Amino acid sequence: MPPNTDPHHYSMAPKHKDPALIAQDMEELLKLALDRGAREARLTSGGAVVFDESLARVDKALEDPDNLTEHWPVRMPLDSLWDSLRSFRYGVFFCCLAPLGMPDQGQGWIEDVYYRQACLQAASIITALESDAFNRGYHMASGFGAGNCRSVLCHKESRCQALVRAKGCIHPYKARPTLAAVGIDAKAMARNLDVPLVPDRVNLYGLVMVG
Repeated sequence: MPPNTDPHHYSMAPKHKDPALIAQDMEELLKLALDRGAREARLTSGGAVVFDESLARVDKALEDPDNLTEHWPVRMPLDSLWDSLRSFRYGVFFCCLAPLGMPDQGQGWIEDVYYRQACLQAASIITALESDAFNRGYHMASGFGAGNCRSVLCHKESRCQALVRAKGCIHPYKARPTLAAVGIDAKAMARNLDVPLVPDRVNLYGLVMVG
């Protein structure tokens, strides 16, 4: 296959000087989120992310002595993270739905396999968006998902392997902090971005910030 000679293709730097091409890239990321199963997807920016530290405090309060939900990082430095997120120029906020009749598991342990699958779908959208953004030349992308990664990805493990000395996360390309864990108010963002709430369903939100 001959090399792509288009100067605006993927990571070629000139494209970042072209607002029209940037807008096209963001629309493609929106389409990708929807194609991967998101019910709704909206463009956002670092300045539009809504922070609420009380959400992170609630998440930490749910850590249990049996290590069912505890995972790395146990204590995330929110101030520096928030400053970093505010610096992102673009972002994709999306929503998936848990199965009908499922209670909201929040940041706690997930027992139901179908609820877990819904969280996995959100996780797959995040990794797809991060990968596609990188391939388009946006080399700074940071995703946040739904569902405690300890109970979504490692429910068969005795504990989070990243907390075990000399070991690391066994799902580094899938595991992401939840929005609540880093103090992002997903419901407030959904309202601000006109993402309709589906009654009687758990709305699972995800966010990928793109540099």
